[in-house]
Amino acid sequence: MPSRCVAAGCSNTSSESVSVYKFPKQETLLKQWTKQVQRTRANWVPTASSTLCSEHFELSSLHFSINLCSYLYKKKTTILYF
Repeated sequence: MPSRCVAAGCSNTSSESVSVYKFPKQETLLKQWTKQVQRTRANWVPTASSTLCSEHFELSSLHFSINLCSYLYKKKTTILYF
Protein backbone atom coordinates (compact mmCIF):
# COMPACT_ATOMS: atom_id res chain seq x y z
CA MET A 1 0.00 0.00 0.00
CA PRO A 2 1.56 3.34 -1.03
CA SER A 3 2.12 6.09 1.52
CA ARG A 4 -0.37 8.93 1.19
CA CYS A 5 0.29 12.52 2.19
CA VAL A 6 -1.35 13.37 5.54
CA ALA A 7 -1.96 17.06 4.75
CA ALA A 8 -5.64 18.03 4.87
CA GLY A 9 -7.27 17.68 1.46
CA CYS A 10 -4.23 15.96 -0.04
CA SER A 11 -3.89 12.27 -0.82
CA ASN A 12 -0.82 12.35 -3.08
CA THR A 13 1.38 9.30 -3.34
CA SER A 14 4.84 9.04 -4.83
CA SER A 15 4.93 9.56 -8.61
CA GLU A 16 7.22 11.01 -11.28
CA SER A 17 6.19 14.54 -10.27
CA VAL A 18 5.56 14.10 -6.53
CA SER A 19 7.79 12.71 -3.79
CA VAL A 20 6.68 11.69 -0.30
CA TYR A 21 8.75 12.06 2.86
CA LYS A 22 8.43 10.26 6.19
CA PHE A 23 8.24 12.47 9.23
CA PRO A 24 11.70 13.16 10.65
CA LYS A 25 12.91 11.44 13.81
CA GLN A 26 14.70 14.57 15.01
CA GLU A 27 12.36 15.96 17.67
CA THR A 28 12.60 19.63 16.66
CA LEU A 29 11.65 18.90 13.05
CA LEU A 30 9.03 16.34 14.07
CA LYS A 31 7.31 18.98 16.21
CA GLN A 32 7.50 21.55 13.39
CA TRP A 33 5.97 19.19 10.82
CA THR A 34 3.30 18.03 13.29
CA LYS A 35 2.37 21.60 14.20
CA GLN A 36 1.92 22.48 10.52
CA VAL A 37 -0.35 19.51 9.89
CA GLN A 38 -2.36 20.36 13.01
CA ARG A 39 -3.12 23.82 11.61
CA THR A 40 -5.76 22.12 9.47
CA ARG A 41 -6.16 18.78 11.30
CA ALA A 42 -6.61 19.49 15.00
CA ASN A 43 -5.40 16.79 17.39
CA TRP A 44 -3.66 14.88 14.58
CA VAL A 45 -0.71 12.76 15.77
CA PRO A 46 1.95 11.32 13.44
CA THR A 47 2.59 7.60 13.17
CA ALA A 48 5.65 5.73 11.93
CA SER A 49 4.09 5.61 8.45
CA SER A 50 3.00 9.28 8.24
CA THR A 51 4.27 11.16 5.19
CA LEU A 52 4.05 14.58 3.58
CA CYS A 53 4.40 15.10 -0.16
CA SER A 54 6.67 17.51 -1.98
CA GLU A 55 3.71 19.78 -2.76
CA HIS A 56 3.92 21.08 0.82
CA PHE A 57 7.55 22.18 0.83
CA GLU A 58 9.35 25.21 -0.54
CA LEU A 59 11.35 24.25 -3.61
CA SER A 60 14.50 25.59 -1.92
CA SER A 61 14.04 22.99 0.84
CA LEU A 62 14.47 20.15 -1.64
CA HIS A 63 17.51 19.17 -3.62
CA PHE A 64 18.12 16.53 -6.26
CA SER A 65 20.62 13.83 -5.49
CA ILE A 66 22.12 12.42 -8.68
CA ASN A 67 23.58 9.48 -6.74
CA LEU A 68 20.22 8.46 -5.29
CA CYS A 69 18.09 9.70 -8.20
CA SER A 70 15.41 10.97 -5.83
CA TYR A 71 14.43 14.12 -4.02
CA LEU A 72 15.71 14.40 -0.48
CA TYR A 73 14.90 16.95 2.17
CA LYS A 74 17.49 19.11 3.87
CA LYS A 75 17.64 19.09 7.63
CA LYS A 76 16.08 22.55 7.88
CA THR A 77 13.06 21.89 5.70
CA THR A 78 10.33 24.52 5.74
CA ILE A 79 6.74 23.58 5.10
CA LEU A 80 5.07 26.00 2.72
CA TYR A 81 1.46 25.09 1.92
CA PHE A 82 -1.35 24.01 4.23
